[in-house]
Amino acid sequence: MIITCPKCQFARNIPDEQIPPRSKVATCPSCEHRFQFREIAEDTDTSTLDDLTSTDANNNANDNSDFEAKREVAQAQAQDAAAAYLAARQEKTKTQDEPPQGPETSEPLQVEVPFEDLEHFGFFAGMYQTIRRTCLSPKLFFSVMPLRGLIRPMVFGLMVTEFVLIMSAFWQLSGVPDLTTIFMEQQGMAPLSPQETLNPMLLFVMVPLLYLFELFLSTAVIHGVLSILKSGKRGFEGTFRVMAYCQAPVILSALPFGTILAVPWSLAVTFIGLKYMHSTDYPHVALAFAALVAVFGVVFFLPMLTMPSP
Repeated sequence: MIITCPKCQFARNIPDEQIPPRSKVATCPSCEHRFQFREIAEDTDTSTLDDLTSTDANNNANDNSDFEAKREVAQAQAQDAAAAYLAARQEKTKTQDEPPQGPETSEPLQVEVPFEDLEHFGFFAGMYQTIRRTCLSPKLFFSVMPLRGLIRPMVFGLMVTEFVLIMSAFWQLSGVPDLTTIFMEQQGMAPLSPQETLNPMLLFVMVPLLYLFELFLSTAVIHGVLSILKSGKRGFEGTFRVMAYCQAPVILSALPFGTILAVPWSLAVTFIGLKYMHSTDYPHVALAFAALVAVFGVVFFLPMLTMPSP
């Protein structure tokens, strides 16, 4: 049974056999709110389930807001995934480097990515929660992330990239200077016009292809180095997910000068994500990034340097 605190949304999954048959009131370990979590016949003696994990037969069910608690518990059912994230955060405070452990088990606790659980969150809430967790709690976000395939992370990163590109065209049309445009003009390069940026062929064909090429190349290089160092414990998919979801801070580039903050933030999230996804250390991650910089220098910048000047 998943028991959810109606006040702070803290939740924990308690096996039915561990809940005494007469318990119907729980005490939240996070906010210490007492609430009724199920109905029991009035003529049956009841006990209280304290801290959502242990029982105390001496406590009485004296919650004066039973009706309101039951109503809020019903409303909270659609937020089970978010509550599970809060539970993981509570568990994470017990250890600094090891993934949180599920209750009564040695298996690492895993929490669904909101963008991969849109049935519960909805599209916009799923995007917002994924960006928020990636940017503000990357250590916890990646350490409890399950492996559910490559498609959703890839779509997430691509959507962020497309949104930033569209917003860049919007700022150009509004006459607001964009950091990328200023940089290109300083280098003597002609930036794309808004009409060129919003060209469907560029927006829906070229940008996705370039993004996928960069995503798979960077994942292959970084995971290759981590594998050589015996640090890629969760496989290629684990590295791929980090590289895709680390696009979350790039959303700041949608603001005129947001790139100044977006680039270092995204880099920091990537370092943290790789460390806690694979339970490795920062020196190994740094070596992998050094290899990536070398490869990107050869692939992208060397041809530019060797081009004959007009």
